[in-house]
Amino acid sequence: MAYYCKEEPLYRYGTIIRSFLPERAALLLLIPGVGVRYVVFARFPHTIFSVGMTIRFVSRTKASGVLVISDISFEQTAADWAGSDLLFVHHLCELCQRFVFTDEDAGAVFTLMQELYQSLAYEEDVELKKLAMLSKFFILLGHYAPPLPALDGGADAGEATELARQKKRTIKQWLRACICACEPAYALKTIHFLTT
Repeated sequence: MAYYCKEEPLYRYGTIIRSFLPERAALLLLIPGVGVRYVVFARFPHTIFSVGMTIRFVSRTKASGVLVISDISFEQTAADWAGSDLLFVHHLCELCQRFVFTDEDAGAVFTLMQELYQSLAYEEDVELKKLAMLSKFFILLGHYAPPLPALDGGADAGEATELARQKKRTIKQWLRACICACEPAYALKTIHFLTT
């Protein structure tokens, strides 16, 4: 008599970068070690999948190559600083959809995106934090056109505010150059984040 051991399900983690609900029971996920994948799942009644959420799931690949996920649980939602600016979260997720091509890139960007779930220190500049995340994103992927200009420089208390504004302007210009070097900026729905 043969005995069969049922394998434990292999759980993976992924960040939702696009939801196709309610039209289709499908998501676009950033999955470490796998990349950006279109996945389908059994409908979860009364469940909202939000862009930027991290989920845990079991996956299997159909013969057609479609990735099907089940046993979904929610692991993380964005911290207050990110959740209060969903345009930024959507912008980061849209960049993932357009620029993450390899399994290695997916793992590095997934790790970077964990910053979305961490609370900021009270004195941190939220806008500068967002720009720093986007800069790290392009540096991780190697998709940067010109080198990032030096941003250091001493300033007394009176000059600190103007110096911070100048840093932000410089980073935004550099980020636009990164995007335009790889793909026309007008193709991104969230690009106006960098023009404000």
